[in-house]
Amino acid sequence: AWTKRGSPDAIDVTWTDGSTSRSVTLTPAPSAYTVTGLDHGKAYTFRVRAVAGGVESTPASASTSGSVMTSAVKPAAVTSGASIKLSGRLTRAGTTTGLGDQPVQLQIRTQDASREWSVWSNVGSPVRTTSTGTYAIAHRTPRNAQYRVLFTGVGSRLGSVSPMRAVNVAPRVTAALSTASMRLGSTTRLTGKVTPNLAAKIVHLQKRVGGRWVDVRGMSQRLTSTSTYRFSIKPGSRGTHTYRVRVPAYAPYVKGLSPRRTLTVS
Repeated sequence: AWTKRGSPDAIDVTWTDGSTSRSVTLTPAPSAYTVTGLDHGKAYTFRVRAVAGGVESTPASASTSGSVMTSAVKPAAVTSGASIKLSGRLTRAGTTTGLGDQPVQLQIRTQDASREWSVWSNVGSPVRTTSTGTYAIAHRTPRNAQYRVLFTGVGSRLGSVSPMRAVNVAPRVTAALSTASMRLGSTTRLTGKVTPNLAAKIVHLQKRVGGRWVDVRGMSQRLTSTSTYRFSIKPGSRGTHTYRVRVPAYAPYVKGLSPRRTLTVS
């Protein structure tokens, strides 16, 4: 924006990042113009001239500086209910100088059951960077999610946005054997619950065979209305048998696995 004197015929606006310049002539002469498409990682100089009767005024100038936001997420894969931490640094563009005491906003978008992504939304209130420009924000991830951190800019400092970071969320699966040791010919039960509630979804009993996990034939079932399962197991041989339950990837979650449980048959 600028203050006009008199009634010029037009306003010429020019801006440059030092290597590329652009300009626009505005008629009738306004008192403001919005420049779009700027690179937040660059500094810009703007010059404004009034044109009246073919004569240009002495230009008025203003400058902006850029910023750069980095980010990293740990861990990038969690079970439902666990927290992640997004951390990074806000610096002056083209330098390693941190921008301290600046407000940065964590944003999230989540996946739904159709594998579609929501629009970006804010998580909580902005936090302020440390004196060296660093930040660290914790969040409990509800489902498969993508995160970014936004700096909207202050004064002549252009804002910036961090790279997007993805977090995969697996359902939490519990598992318990009714007995951990028994005689050949007996039956034990493996029971558990899947969180969040995935009622009516199919889960599979797996057994460790020859160093790898395989689905046990005929041992798949739908979760109950309260997201629980119950497998009856009757091994056909003596020895040690190791089991777990596999939950396939049902959006908005990735595959989930229960802890392994070992059964001794004598």
